Amino acid sequence: MMKNQLDELEAREGTVTQMVTVTLEQLRPLGVPEEAPRGEKNQHEIRIPVQFREGEAVDAIGYLDFWYPKLGPNGTVIDLKTTAKAPTSWSLAHGIQASIYQKAMQPAKPGRNRK
Repeated sequence: MMKNQLDELEAREGTVTQMVTVTLEQLRPLGVPEEAPRGEKNQHEIRIPVQFREGEAVDAIGYLDFWYPKLGPNGTVIDLKTTAKAPTSWSLAHGIQASIYQKAMQPAKPGRNRK
């Protein structure tokens, strides 16, 4: 590691330590999340088809950090965001992302496969 990278890392150590502390304080009361399937990198891979117009669909792909299927009536999605300053509200992009993840984690309807 180069000296300036080490200095940068040391300068951020307090912020990272605080982020980890707050995250653990918030997540521990929720219990143990469902483990991601084998082969996935400690996250749940999300794939949900999105159709923009007739005959043209693409998969929205993302990686969900934590899934608590027994928490709440439809399970609970936790996707961590890291920033030095806590946001005062959800951004539209994060809201859309969380909605897609929540939808993707719902059981498939009869006759439809969940990827």
